[in-house]
Amino acid sequence: MAPATVIDGSMRSRSGFTTLLLDCDNTLALTEEHAFAATSQTINTLLKDFRIRPSRSTVGDDDDDDQQQQQQQQLTESALDALDAIHRNQHGADDLASDARSSTSSSSADQYQTYSSPSLLADYIGLPFRQILTSITSKHGISLSLSQLAHYIALEEQNVNTQITLHSPAAPGILSTLQTLSKSHHFTHAAVVSSSRLTRVRTALTKAGLYPDPFPDSSLYSAHDSLPRPEHKPSPAIYLYALEKLGVSAAECVAVEDSLSGCLAAVNAGIACVGYVGAYHDPGKRDVMAGVLKARGAVAVIGRWDEFEDVVKGLEDEMVGGGIGEG
Repeated sequence: MAPATVIDGSMRSRSGFTTLLLDCDNTLALTEEHAFAATSQTINTLLKDFRIRPSRSTVGDDDDDDQQQQQQQQLTESALDALDAIHRNQHGADDLASDARSSTSSSSADQYQTYSSPSLLADYIGLPFRQILTSITSKHGISLSLSQLAHYIALEEQNVNTQITLHSPAAPGILSTLQTLSKSHHFTHAAVVSSSRLTRVRTALTKAGLYPDPFPDSSLYSAHDSLPRPEHKPSPAIYLYALEKLGVSAAECVAVEDSLSGCLAAVNAGIACVGYVGAYHDPGKRDVMAGVLKARGAVAVIGRWDEFEDVVKGLEDEMVGGGIGEG
């Protein structure tokens, strides 16, 4: 299927919204299931490297856990500076893996603690890998050095990009919806606003047939890479940054998000958010997530992309009548 037609920036919306802001993972491209398969692979590698057995209990009380999480988060932020060097030097990454293994007991075990991708997806959907890593290492009493932390972040990026390249299609109906919007609704701007790294966003959009047309680099905003320091959803920082760069107000925008963290980010930025639950295969889970998104501020929820244009027109009619943004 040919890429979606670029939404025409020379024509303004007939009324109401001028700017369409789209999450990437499980909104434009069905990536989360495959990304969490990669995350499971990375986490299980870490647990094997550190010889963590299933019977091992959580270490420390709540206060100790909070302190350890803060320490790990500080290491995580510092590790970002080390990633580029690791990417340029594969031998360096191999050495870091050896460091992780050598820092643990040399004894072998028949079985180590593992996490399945469904369990990680249920517990951590919408959260960045660094936060997942901090949670898992804290739970199992693992203390990572700066170099080890950087290694596992780099390994995760490699695993995720491989999984997405192999398995992640476009969300059903998104290509035809963008083509329809380009012909009938005429948003002035359309952009991707994601918590993921730009490399992952490009990989997902390329696989989905959405990069570089209709979403070139100039339309991609990453909470990890675009901001002075990473500040992931549910912080509204990346949305506020996109508004500034696009030169539009929150009232002109409609966002589409599939997760609670994404919905909160848009809502906290003052942007009307439409929830998308089409990535959930199970009808019961779709209904639950739809309720969660509505409860946290989504102005509407869609299960299919072919519903989107009618929903937007309905929201614009409410704007004309004073129904959105009043009170």
